[in-house]
Amino acid sequence: MPGLPALTVVRDAGTGPLGGLAAALDRAGPRSIVVAVACDMPFVDTALLRELLAALAGHDAAVPLLDGVPQVGCSAWSESVSRVAAELVASGHGAPRDLVRHIDTVMVDGERWRRQLRSIEEVGDLSAELS
Repeated sequence: MPGLPALTVVRDAGTGPLGGLAAALDRAGPRSIVVAVACDMPFVDTALLRELLAALAGHDAAVPLLDGVPQVGCSAWSESVSRVAAELVASGHGAPRDLVRHIDTVMVDGERWRRQLRSIEEVGDLSAELS
């Protein structure tokens, strides 16, 4: 996205989304921030990511909250939670929501970002959304 540094794709097979996040956090430099965007969220935009990055200040993670559900598929994480994430993966956890429960997470009101946070499960859903 324009104005943001390049992101690296990290894949760790068999450990679920939390495993991928833990791998990215492990590879991040000291005091770095990892932004995670799920591949089924094609409408995430720079404005949403900037809001998450601003909200992250002083916290371990910034996650949109929509209809009472943390939208961890679009989130910002401090590299400082790398150890906690790795420990959760090692103990069999695979969901980023598990990490949210163990760290200082600020929840960002996701209502104004409802469209950007929409998860597209089928190609037909995307076609319908674009028409």
